[in-house]
Amino acid sequence: MRSVLFSTINKLEIAPKQLDEIIQKLTDVFVHIYLTISDVTAPEIAKAFAGKTAFTYQIIPKKGAADARRKALRLALGDSKTTTNYFYCDFDKVVVAIMQDKAVFANFIRQLDVTNEFLIVGRDFASFAAYPETWQRTEAITNEAASQVFKIKNLDITAGSCALGKKAAKTILQQSSELLTDTEWPGICRNAGIPVRYVAVSFIIYDAKYTAGRDDNNWHGYLSRLALALQGLESLNKIDQ
Repeated sequence: MRSVLFSTINKLEIAPKQLDEIIQKLTDVFVHIYLTISDVTAPEIAKAFAGKTAFTYQIIPKKGAADARRKALRLALGDSKTTTNYFYCDFDKVVVAIMQDKAVFANFIRQLDVTNEFLIVGRDFASFAAYPETWQRTEAITNEAASQVFKIKNLDITAGSCALGKKAAKTILQQSSELLTDTEWPGICRNAGIPVRYVAVSFIIYDAKYTAGRDDNNWHGYLSRLALALQGLESLNKIDQ
């Protein structure tokens, strides 16, 4: 199956040589890569993708993760004509996956078939347990609520990754407006009659060196993480009306 990656870059701590290696590895896995790049924190990153035929990128104003994800999906949907699978993952997580677990990651993408559905891609138990406690404790709240709404046991909806077909992509772009797409996008699909499935993977790995500057490992980390959890609960509440 043909698969493209659409992703977002806000802030990425990475050496140019390593980024060049990642670019080559990504072109081995995806037929095309679509990126939106923040004009505030990551415009220099765009230089690495200039002239690369497998990459299409857009530098956008920083207006939050949801806005960047919608614009990345619109970029991918508007450009690709025959693609069956659209795979999303936050780019910092893609970097870790492609560097540390390329074989597993590539095999997952090769077997992907989401032509007529939406697939929530979450972390397996070991991967989730490696994240900071501020992430685990707050995301567990959203995940438990989402498990009840979607009636999927042990659901991890907060991993920042999903896969979808063209029908789901078009439906999402027509309706998406929430601040947290992790919960909103599968909800839009479910309410539109598009099947929603779930899979847990091992390649969405936490690596602190790509998240420099965040207070993830002390109580300050709860400030932003609890705000995200509340956004998720509010989104789920709208879905489950």
